[in-house]
Amino acid sequence: MKRIKRKYLILLVVWLGLILTGSCSTKKVGLTANQSKSQSADSLQIKNDPLIKDEQMAVALAEPILFRRFGKKHILRQKPYRVKQINNYWIIQGYLPAGSDGGVFEITLDGNDGKIIKIMHGQ
Repeated sequence: MKRIKRKYLILLVVWLGLILTGSCSTKKVGLTANQSKSQSADSLQIKNDPLIKDEQMAVALAEPILFRRFGKKHILRQKPYRVKQINNYWIIQGYLPAGSDGGVFEITLDGNDGKIIKIMHGQ
């Protein structure tokens, strides 16, 4: 009889210990399916605050890429650049005076995130 009481006493102590430490908690942790979908949609939503706001910023982002790809001296000789915005894309082109030999660069950047959409150089 003493042995049985002792077993129950040990089980009771272990059970109370689990409850007090929260190991047997029935509270669910995490997000519901709707909360998860809402949070994912919010993080993927395109904001109305584009990264590239003006011509100066577009050129500042494009130049280091162009310098590395085609050479700094070569790109700087194509100033003044022609910069235009179509929808939320920035198109930056080099300039050569009439009668000059060679081609010019062209780079297109996504205004929302600055990604390069197109980069090329004419012959």
